[in-house]
Order: sequence, then structure tokens, then C-alpha cells
Amino acid sequence: MAITQDQVFSVASALREEGKDASVRNVRERLGTGSYSTIARYLREWGAAERDHKVVREEDIPPEVRNVANQFTGVVWQAASEWMNRELSMAKKVAGERVQAAETEAQGALDEVERLEKQLEEAQEVNRKLAAQSNEVAAQNVSLTTAIDEIESAA
Repeated sequence: MAITQDQVFSVASALREEGKDASVRNVRERLGTGSYSTIARYLREWGAAERDHKVVREEDIPPEVRNVANQFTGVVWQAASEWMNRELSMAKKVAGERVQAAETEAQGALDEVERLEKQLEEAQEVNRKLAAQSNEVAAQNVSLTTAIDEIESAA
């Protein structure tokens, strides 16, 4: 079975992470198979890719460069913090205005409910009076009907 580029890249990277040399021999030992020429070709490609994407370790960075980078990071962090504080203040202000508007609207709704409840009470009172008058009229009607019946019977 032929070895693949991915297999060689994976083994070479693992060897490098373990602090071992990513040599043709070490890769072949780890894979347990593969021709030296194929492994060598893939290792050259892997090495070129590694150089293109080399990760710089912190200890490889000169102290002067690290200091400048730290200062830059501090300036960026300060600017980001100030921006975030401004945005947060604006968001709090907008939220406060919205809460105030909602409270005003809620109070208006409560005032309207109170007005409608008062109007309902007044309407119920009028209804009670009208019901009493209706009962009175009904009683008078019965009385008049009885009187008419008596007059008609007497005649």
C-alpha cells in the first residue's frame, strides 16, 4: 500500500512536536512502510510548507520586539476598552430611555383602565336606576291593566 502525503506530513509534524528530527528514516520507522524517495519528496514539500507557515515561539522573539508588541497591545486594549465603555454607556442610555417610555406608556394604560372602571361603575349605577324604574313601570302597568280589566268588567 502506497503512503500518502498527508501521512508523511502528519508523522513529520508529530515528530517535530515531540522534539525529534523529522528525517526520512524516523518518518519511515513511524509509518512502518514507504519508499525513501517518496518519503523524501513529501518531506521536502512538508519542509517548504513549514517554512511558509512557521510559527514563531515567544523565546525566539527579541526582548525589544516583545516590549514594543506589549506596548502596542496595551494601546490597542486601551482603545478597545474606551470604545466598549462608550458603546456600553450609549446602550445604557438608550435602554433607560426605552424603560422610561415603557413606564410612561404603562402609566397611561393604568390611567385609562381607571377611567374605564369609573365609567363602568357609572354605567352600572345608571343600569340599576333604569332597572328600578322599569320595575316601577311594570308594576304600574300591572296596576293599570288590573284597573282597566275591572272597569271593563263593570261596564
